[in-house]
Amino acid sequence: PERDARKVILTWKRSPLPNYDSEGYEVCYQGDILYTDWAKVYTSYPNDLKIQWKGRLNMGKSCEGGDAKTITVSAVAEKSEEQLSVEKNSLYFYKKCQELSKKGQELNHYCWKMIKDHGRIDKVTIDIEHKNIPEKVKGHFYRWYSWVRHYFYDNLEIDPFKGSNEENHIKIHANVSYHYPLLDVKVIRPHKTVWYRKVYIPSFLPQWTPYTVSVPNWQRWAKRIFNYHVPMCFVSSKYIRTFDDVLYKAPLGDCWYVAFADAEDHHAH
Repeated sequence: PERDARKVILTWKRSPLPNYDSEGYEVCYQGDILYTDWAKVYTSYPNDLKIQWKGRLNMGKSCEGGDAKTITVSAVAEKSEEQLSVEKNSLYFYKKCQELSKKGQELNHYCWKMIKDHGRIDKVTIDIEHKNIPEKVKGHFYRWYSWVRHYFYDNLEIDPFKGSNEENHIKIHANVSYHYPLLDVKVIRPHKTVWYRKVYIPSFLPQWTPYTVSVPNWQRWAKRIFNYHVPMCFVSSKYIRTFDDVLYKAPLGDCWYVAFADAEDHHAH
């Protein structure tokens, strides 16, 4: 893998099965991911953070055959307009945090939170194209999609006069609110556009640890599922958050304070 790209190629071939078929079956996948250098989150204002993904799945007697079933998905994840507007107002403080970092000073809790927020990606656009998909598979998908529309009926809006002119094309736009656990989704299908507005994201889902490039995915999932957190101690002029994630109000003056120490008579730390 390169620094800013990942490429995956997967091929699975099945030999003919006796008394079943004589030609076998193939499944082929090729995908590429391009992304911005995440170090920008710590060194500059990263208003152009972006993840681009394109994948193609072929299935059939031959992956290259004209009758192969094909699904092509292109996706772009980037910052939303709301997010850029909010970050613009806090740019002064973001630069102050960068100055502290350049001077070799320890970043405070506010700066770390700002870096985390500026690394968020709240907007996703997905293009899906399909070819030679069996009607039975389309039927299963339609039943699942009908369930989604009924479940989110209160959030649903339909425009039956605007949609894609391509029969085998679906486009999805999704935006996560910057301040609230709410999601807006727009689905453009052939001859129809469907909106799901202000869909509430339950707090137990890992998605509402807003996706940020400054926190690894495994840590986000572990924190939500197993109540896991990295032991860290934050000290400010008004409060202290201990390693066991307990917050104490502690207005500090101009004196020196012992933030933490080991329990030995002669402290090593």
